[in-house]
Amino acid sequence: MQCEPNIAGTIKDRPEDFIVDEIPLYEPCGTGEHLYFGVRKTNMSHDALMNTVARAMGVSTRAIGYAGRKDSSATTTQVLSVHIPCEGMEVPTDLGGAEIVWQSRHTNKLRLGHLLGNRFEIRIRGVDAKDMGLIQDRLQQLSVTGLPNTFGPQRFGIRKNNHNLGKALLLEDWDLLFQLLDDGDEEFARGAPPRHACSSIPKPIRRLWVNALQSTIFNAVLQQRVIGETWNKPLIGDLICKHGARGRTFEATAEDIDSEEFQSRVASIEVSPTGPLWGKKMREPTGYVFEQELAVLHTFGLDQVVFCRSNHYGTGARRPLRVPVANTRVSDGIDAHGPFVLVQFSLPAGSYATVVIELLLNASP
Repeated sequence: MQCEPNIAGTIKDRPEDFIVDEIPLYEPCGTGEHLYFGVRKTNMSHDALMNTVARAMGVSTRAIGYAGRKDSSATTTQVLSVHIPCEGMEVPTDLGGAEIVWQSRHTNKLRLGHLLGNRFEIRIRGVDAKDMGLIQDRLQQLSVTGLPNTFGPQRFGIRKNNHNLGKALLLEDWDLLFQLLDDGDEEFARGAPPRHACSSIPKPIRRLWVNALQSTIFNAVLQQRVIGETWNKPLIGDLICKHGARGRTFEATAEDIDSEEFQSRVASIEVSPTGPLWGKKMREPTGYVFEQELAVLHTFGLDQVVFCRSNHYGTGARRPLRVPVANTRVSDGIDAHGPFVLVQFSLPAGSYATVVIELLLNASP
């Protein structure tokens, strides 16, 4: 994407300006011990939703299944499941801050990742009317080239330092971890030995830190590929994913790169190169591609061995360097709060709408 003028505009001025609808991986079959239901929430965090549902259903939060976490400052609709064998239980439709919009039954608990993607309707406010055409052009371009699959800022926590916490944790640098936590943990405050104090922090939180570190390294690899203009162009040795194939990859060979059929699949965003989410079981590319990924890893003061020790925080994976942007539409409107540009699109699971908006307003990956 060429360097073009930035556009003034804001999102999330109000929760109803940012609408997210989950696209399920499958529909419930209608029978089984697990109650599936669609829930709509506004301006509510994921943890608050889990606690609200647990109280209303009389279950532990561990009994609740979900496919993905949704934005807090937004109006979102998603699917949840609760193990309730008794089919005669009456379920409230109003949970206080959240609303159940449908319910059914299924045979298994909903698991993280059990979704195809998300549909977005985002109102951008403060846009000059003359810039609407430029936003349309940029969104159209993304639908053709795909979206650089950057992890958005929400991945890194309110203080934007979750990746630093993850690095300190993996390196067992307890003093640095203490400084980054800003004396926040009770065990640290009571003077417990740092390693013991760290173990008192819930494992999901520690996993979140390591995931943020993996994400930061992935973003750095992706940025390098953007600079080299190869983020959407497979190289020999790249591990290629087929979109929708749920993690399966194959290695790009010289024959693939020279193949018109393969290049046609690349151009249509059926397949894309992947980048590293480092971990013990992550599949490694070969040749120049792997050398460059290792070089980026080393700039963080890390090596593969560190991630091989982190098996209990995640085994690693490959993530597409780009993803398709589908069902795109741009229109204008006005409401009680003033004029806006409405941007609509769909993204695969794990990709960030805020990255799309940043590119629409700032134009440069």
